[in-house]
Amino acid sequence: QVTAQVANKPLTLSASYARADGGMLLGVERSERTYSVSAAYPIWRNFRASVGYRKTDSTIDYFDVSTPTFGLQFSAIQF
Repeated sequence: QVTAQVANKPLTLSASYARADGGMLLGVERSERTYSVSAAYPIWRNFRASVGYRKTDSTIDYFDVSTPTFGLQFSAIQF
């Protein structure tokens, strides 16, 4: 994870990798590798938007996935 200041706000860039294996599905060994990258930026007060991309490569083609990711987070409002 890397953070840089853009217009005096923190832009956070993240990357991850995950590996899962050892399982069987209908007699076929299944293992997966998932890669993801994302960027998050505060857009207004307690709201933070993120955009990214995730790719999963499985030994069973049916489970291969490539998809964009979008998010909106907000922190609790304090009185």
